[in-house]
Amino acid sequence: YPLYTGDAILQFDVEAAVRTRRVAKDSGALLADPSAELAPEASVSFADFSHFTDRGSALVAGAVAKVLRPALCQ
Repeated sequence: YPLYTGDAILQFDVEAAVRTRRVAKDSGALLADPSAELAPEASVSFADFSHFTDRGSALVAGAVAKVLRPALCQ
């Protein structure tokens, strides 16, 4: 990471997310995408560029639970 600019790292993450969504859709896999939950609270969700705060972890866990609950509790 130290060799890349912040913009390059962010663009890589955007492109990786697009491809991840496509692969999940094409393969019929469940995908928990916490981006909608994290975006409004980005300033309190991340401790640094790669680690969540407790609040961020809770938001991600909630996004995962929304996807897994219907699949596991039929």
